[in-house]
Amino acid sequence: MVLLIRNLLKEIDQAPDHWVYGRVTAVQGMLVQLGGIQGNQSVGDRCHIIARGGRRVACEVVGFRDEAVMLMPLGAARGIGPDCEVLPSGKPFSIRCGWGLLGRILDGLGRPIDGGGSLDEVPDLQDWAVERDCPDPM
Repeated sequence: MVLLIRNLLKEIDQAPDHWVYGRVTAVQGMLVQLGGIQGNQSVGDRCHIIARGGRRVACEVVGFRDEAVMLMPLGAARGIGPDCEVLPSGKPFSIRCGWGLLGRILDGLGRPIDGGGSLDEVPDLQDWAVERDCPDPM
């Protein structure tokens, strides 16, 4: 319980003073166009689209076209349509890493799929950007 509260306080400290969001302006195949956010995103940043029904869909910024940001959903795109809210994180795509993951099974987005519970309860995990230099093999 103490660890959960510590993690929540950490999230509160890192939260922005105000929320900036955009809206979906177009969807073409698996490419989602976002309008309303200019200059705040970089390729590789993570966003969340609030799809119909309130489901959050994680996305990655993959490019720019004119004044629009182009996103690629990292999961099922059902429920994503024009005017859905998009919440940018301002951070690159990352996963939580540490010794507490030994023996756990994660999906490609770093989410547990082994029924072992949330990673919020695992001590000493750190966020590691997915796009990074390779570690020294020695």
